[in-house]
Amino acid sequence: TTMLTGAVVSVNGDLTLDDVTLSLIQTITSPNTSHFVRLNFVDAVNQTLGGVGDVVLFNASTSNGGVSYARISPTVGGSLTIGPGITVQNRSDSHMTGVGSSSYPLTIQGTIVGQTNETFNSRMLVTGSSVLNQGTLRVSSGELDVENLSGSVGNTDIAGGILDLDGTYQINQQVDVPSGGLRLRGDWINTSTINQTGGTIYLMDEFQVADLGDFVGTAGSISIGGTLLDPGNTLMIDADRTWQLAGGTLSQVTIDGDPGAEFQVSSADGMFDRVTLSTDTTMLTGAVVSVNGDLTLDDVTLSLIQTITSPNTSHFVRLNFVDAVN
Repeated sequence: TTMLTGAVVSVNGDLTLDDVTLSLIQTITSPNTSHFVRLNFVDAVNQTLGGVGDVVLFNASTSNGGVSYARISPTVGGSLTIGPGITVQNRSDSHMTGVGSSSYPLTIQGTIVGQTNETFNSRMLVTGSSVLNQGTLRVSSGELDVENLSGSVGNTDIAGGILDLDGTYQINQQVDVPSGGLRLRGDWINTSTINQTGGTIYLMDEFQVADLGDFVGTAGSISIGGTLLDPGNTLMIDADRTWQLAGGTLSQVTIDGDPGAEFQVSSADGMFDRVTLSTDTTMLTGAVVSVNGDLTLDDVTLSLIQTITSPNTSHFVRLNFVDAVN
């Protein structure tokens, strides 16, 4: 079954797929509200999209509001469950699409797949007033963005693209990052294993060293864009991966490393707040670090490296001590 551009279907009760594909196809590149393709679950109780089958979402618009153009969501006051036999996916040539509503609960028992190859507005947004994952979150390209995730993360499959998690949640099963990326936002903790063999892991919002849990890897990069606030504790980095401060803050911590490890600060800048560096650290071209309190070097080398032969102000490498005291 195909819902064409402009089709809005209201669903009472449950919707069951009998080993078929249901497609929501929005083909207008500059749409208005009359072009929305929406599958609206309208009962003020729990509803289920169940049975066995695939739901395919396609949106041709690059608009920032594109999540509304091809979307499945509850709309009245109940919750929506994606059943265990259902796979919801965006098409590989789709722009932004959506599953769920930030106003109502969403439970995933099936599989959600982000797989667009588009480079602009390539998100597949999964949201709810709370999102419970009892199925699988899979991304092979583009970005699968899960907002208001609650409880356990559950099963994940990162084969490329970025899995972006936000909410209050714990990683309770091993997450493998062979390529692409994993972005951890919100109030998160790893109680299992994050195993990185490539790609980039983005550590966002406020966290402590203990929140990383079993955080192992043999390749790839770690980008700290949040705040590592952990008075008196030490972040131990390995030499196999690239560890960078990229717009984030280190507060009252020590950065130490295995033999050969190097900590970096990228051109996204950052802040040192009463930090001790116990491993060699390099500030790369364009990096500007603001220092609150004292900065302590523990028998290491701190390098400020500007490599552009004809630089402008964006290439400055600066270590700025910003307190109005000694």
